[in-house]
Amino acid sequence: MEQSMTLKKNKFILVALLIMSTFITGCWDYKELDDQIIIFGTAIDYNQENKGIILTAEITLPTSSGKESNFSSKIYQGKGQNLMDAIVDLQSKAGRRLLWSHSKVLILSEDIIGQEKLFVGIMDWIKRAHEIRDTVWLLTTHEKTAAEILQKSNPQTQKIISAYLDGLFLAGKSETFLDVHYSKFIKDLQSATVCAALPTIRLEDSPNGILPLLDGTALYYRTKEVGWLDGKRTRVLLLLMNQLKQAVFVPEPSDNHKVNGVSLKMDYCQTDIKPILGPKGLVMEIDIKMEAQIGEIDGEQDVFTPDKIKKLIKGAQSEITAQINELLQLLQKDYQCDVLGFGNKVEAKHPKFWKKIKNRWPNEYAQIPTAIHLKLSIFGSQESKEVTKVGP
Repeated sequence: MEQSMTLKKNKFILVALLIMSTFITGCWDYKELDDQIIIFGTAIDYNQENKGIILTAEITLPTSSGKESNFSSKIYQGKGQNLMDAIVDLQSKAGRRLLWSHSKVLILSEDIIGQEKLFVGIMDWIKRAHEIRDTVWLLTTHEKTAAEILQKSNPQTQKIISAYLDGLFLAGKSETFLDVHYSKFIKDLQSATVCAALPTIRLEDSPNGILPLLDGTALYYRTKEVGWLDGKRTRVLLLLMNQLKQAVFVPEPSDNHKVNGVSLKMDYCQTDIKPILGPKGLVMEIDIKMEAQIGEIDGEQDVFTPDKIKKLIKGAQSEITAQINELLQLLQKDYQCDVLGFGNKVEAKHPKFWKKIKNRWPNEYAQIPTAIHLKLSIFGSQESKEVTKVGP
């Protein structure tokens, strides 16, 4: 329901912006909309045939139905040796000037990111273009092409696919994907230590059609993808990044000091990562405070006694800590990817020590021990503390 309201609000904002653009002549780069086509989202693929670029754009078109103004979308495609060349080809096919200022999403295929020269050119164009904003959302896909996300998706609740994706990012309450603007991605890409990250999107069949599903995170060192995290691990990554605003934790069934069949709805989370330099060397101290409610109880069991709550907290803390350790092991040992910015934190807190280790940071990063301190508090239930029963 909340997502539906967000998408309706996003559609209203789009309509309002386009109507205002028609009347406000003091706009920073005003052009008559009749002479332009509005680009709302794009996808970029590598053209294997000519070693160039395939640019796919979703354009929005105003349509009238009685007294109502609505918007539909069409897909256009251009090809070229680089992005500028593909834009010229796209514009010639569209027949009108392309308006980029309302562009919301840019989907990059894994092939185009791997072509460093072309990819750098794309990032450079966004930086230099006067119309496109550096707040455009970037995402990638492991589908065969990025274009098919725009060509095949049918999100049902929104006619414009790019607007649908924009609404998901703006909602800011996901636990399975990051929201990454161009400005954030290019900063991390240019960093000597930090790994860049992009949310991944895939297509999923449903009874009502093909849905675009944001789920997971691709990790990059320069333009090489060094690893991928699924939605579950992305939730832990968001937790460590202090970006997890809400989540549902379902503890795994176990006989080890746990209350089984209870789901927790996390309403508050605060994470602080600090580099501590002591006699034994560098340690990354991770302090996490979480507040949760009991969201669901399977079966007729009373879990609100002090002893049961204590067991529930202990079990949940143990499981979440294990998930954090598993992710850190993956990032440090397997991917060697400092997506959490450990190096930046060390440089800011201990600059003299950083000068000694910065040239060997990849090796240092892989060996840094972590100390996790997680404090979980559980406050009642979403509705009541009464046990739900079947029958009298």
